[in-house]
Amino acid sequence: MAFTATIAQLRGYISVEDRNRILGLMSRLGLAIDSPYLTPELLWKATEAITRTRDGWQRAAAPRPIGQCVFMNDLTRSELDKALGVHRAIAQNYPRQGNGEDMYVRLDPALEGAGV
Repeated sequence: MAFTATIAQLRGYISVEDRNRILGLMSRLGLAIDSPYLTPELLWKATEAITRTRDGWQRAAAPRPIGQCVFMNDLTRSELDKALGVHRAIAQNYPRQGNGEDMYVRLDPALEGAGV
């Protein structure tokens, strides 16, 4: 979602302010807005795989504007590579450099075994 917000902004579907609003909300919720596992190679392989399973369509969802959705079917490897570079640079300005918070929650020992 975060990455497609950046693509949407680069395509002019949403403003920089709206992109920042989306990324800021995701970050404040503790969600990852970037991942070191998202490489240009993996991104393109996933795009190709998705296209094969969706009858030749990418169907990548993006905001246009916030609150509405458009499905992009014309993403190129060049556009994805460029957008990923831009997105990575943006993510560095967010808490945890765009990483999410720990996804595991430790229960309070007083609650363990209490059926909670």
